[in-house]
Amino acid sequence: MKKIIRFFSIAALALVGAVMTGCSNDDDSIISNQQQLENKSKVVTLTTTVGLDGGATNRALTADGNKTFAAGEKMAVIYNNGSSLVKAESNALTDGNITDAGKKATFTFDLETPNKAVNVTYVYPAAMANADGTINYDALNSQDGTLATIANDLDLATYTAAWDGDNLPTVTLENQLAILAISLKDNASTDLTSSTTALTVKDGTNTYNVNPSTGAGPIYVAIRPTSSANITITATAGKKYGKYLTSKTYAASKGYPVSWEMYKMAASAEAGDLEKLLCTAGHIHADGADGKCTAPRVAKNFYVGSDTCEGTFNHGLALGLTDASTGCAWGPLGIASNPVQYNESSFQPESGLTYNSYTPNHNNDSYPAFKNAIANNGDVAPAECSDWFLPSAYQLQKMITTVGGHANLREKAGLDYTAATGYYWVCTETGFSLALRYYFGDGNFYYVDKNSTRRVRSCCAF
Repeated sequence: MKKIIRFFSIAALALVGAVMTGCSNDDDSIISNQQQLENKSKVVTLTTTVGLDGGATNRALTADGNKTFAAGEKMAVIYNNGSSLVKAESNALTDGNITDAGKKATFTFDLETPNKAVNVTYVYPAAMANADGTINYDALNSQDGTLATIANDLDLATYTAAWDGDNLPTVTLENQLAILAISLKDNASTDLTSSTTALTVKDGTNTYNVNPSTGAGPIYVAIRPTSSANITITATAGKKYGKYLTSKTYAASKGYPVSWEMYKMAASAEAGDLEKLLCTAGHIHADGADGKCTAPRVAKNFYVGSDTCEGTFNHGLALGLTDASTGCAWGPLGIASNPVQYNESSFQPESGLTYNSYTPNHNNDSYPAFKNAIANNGDVAPAECSDWFLPSAYQLQKMITTVGGHANLREKAGLDYTAATGYYWVCTETGFSLALRYYFGDGNFYYVDKNSTRRVRSCCAF
């Protein structure tokens, strides 16, 4: 929407001075009174008539598609006071200031020593201007999802222009934000909008957090314009859901009704999500053919439960889709990082992720198995999951048991099990020079020298 602003200047207050005499003990009072009068004489009161463009209906800021002024609203002027840019807020509107069925209003400002050689900027509403003359974009970080709040507090419109002689210039305000009217459903077409309690929209630079205040949809969000941006959306509606969009453009002054099909996030995985894929956006996918989410599929879920050994990532474990290495050493001989007691069928709970930053750091050339696991062929780990790591014997056994045995895991994960090459490292050590490897041919762990050559399959926790 566009708002047309017309300004009419009022003459500055006359300079008032007086020569006063008296006792020496009144000198301070005399000086103070003179300074107050001098300061007051520098204040100019300007009354500004502002119009809203009745044709700007695509932003739908009210039920009938129009934005009107309301009592209590303020506008800001950013101007130079002779030394710096400062913000001046108008008086709050009263009903008597509003005319033309709410499409025009008169604001009154008091400006102190305005330097008319420096351009002036108008900011509406006043809450969107900072004291130093910058725009208060931080106000967009927390929204309630309603049109009323956007219309009253966030619907930013600005204009910068030179003074018109002694008067403020006549301008047409330009809207600076796009507004999304969002409806959500899951990939079974079940409505999520009315049950959404938290929504986050990210464009790679800006983040907008929304806590909807009502159960009715759509959810309205004011955002800064984007150009061919990748957009990430997460929503909490009982479970956590996500959406990933590529190359989206949302222009200033426009409204966009959007309906997004959301995918359940990895952290909300349930038993029925076993053996499903995870994409880099952290979504759960039944297969790799779903074209509605173009984020690359990088992992498959083989355990759902809290026993992951990975702290806050305590909802499940997934393996990368391909080997991170077809053959490399575990690490150097003669150094014990974290020996764990074990027998052939039982292992102590052990974190594989710990080794990523373990002392000594295992993400280096001295520990090839770990470095390859962490890099995982350059694939990005799923969002809101852990980094890639080399799983422990405990974690690998947890996945094997969950899917019904090593033969099932090797088939569903595409693991090698030939007699010559089907051996995989885990992070579990048995001493200074020995570590465990797993053979998917017979389903057994064995300890071997750390400088032996074995395969690596990356793991992540969620």
